[in-house]
Amino acid sequence: MRRRANARVAGLVLAAIGVAQLANPHLFDPLARRVFPRRTRLQTYVNGAVLTLVGLGIRLPRTRGLATIVGVGYAAHVSRRATRTARRAERTLGYRTSALGDASPLR
Repeated sequence: MRRRANARVAGLVLAAIGVAQLANPHLFDPLARRVFPRRTRLQTYVNGAVLTLVGLGIRLPRTRGLATIVGVGYAAHVSRRATRTARRAERTLGYRTSALGDASPLR
């Protein structure tokens, strides 16, 4: 029973974040730009839609398993893109960037 309640709350939080991204994308663009430097606004909308759908899917017991798999897969995709973007910046700009946007020159 408790696990079901936790899943409902987690799903609601994810869906709320997704709806917030769709309603106010300008607030999330600076975060998305670090991972998706091109077509940032589009990616903000895609992230919002995916989070909304995954969150709603997690809330429903019947779709919880599939929504969890999709959510984990999407998180892996975003993590991979973040790593690739950081490496590309390191090669082309000559400095290392952190997740917070700090820059340190390469030695």
